[in-house]
Amino acid sequence: MGISRILSGIFVALAITLLSSEPALAGRLWCATDPILEFADGSRIQWASRFYADYAGTLTGPVSYWIEVPENAGTIRVSFPASAVPERVTVSYTGEETTGQRAFKVRADVTVNASAKFMAYASVRGNVRSPLDVSGPSGKPMKLVSVVDRTGWQALEDASPIVSIVTFTRTATTDGP
Repeated sequence: MGISRILSGIFVALAITLLSSEPALAGRLWCATDPILEFADGSRIQWASRFYADYAGTLTGPVSYWIEVPENAGTIRVSFPASAVPERVTVSYTGEETTGQRAFKVRADVTVNASAKFMAYASVRGNVRSPLDVSGPSGKPMKLVSVVDRTGWQALEDASPIVSIVTFTRTATTDGP
């Protein structure tokens, strides 16, 4: 009975370690896209998606970002760092209006459109209360909800030089970079 408890404990510890570990980044090439949004108050957030470069040939369209901001968010600039992967960003001014609040909620669906099934990863950094990382299968939206707060800062991912900037004042879609 004592040995079975020890073995059970070791098995549980091993399972927790394996299930909670992040994907190893070393040894494999990654494709990434990462548009950066800048709000009228100066807050900046960066949405990013990643997947193994082995799957780049199976993409059936741009990596899609649907981002819901408060209806009174004002002017938003979307910057596109250089990327070999096409991106499509929709900024939707359909979120709850914020008045006199320094923080506001932003929702996003990030979809890596591909003919093959593989795991993709999405994250948000910048002026957010806490960084957020999610994963999901290609072809399905990965949902992220963040609180944008100018007083908070999570370092942006390493981004290539900005190659284009698009300004939004209403719900619209643009392709980049």
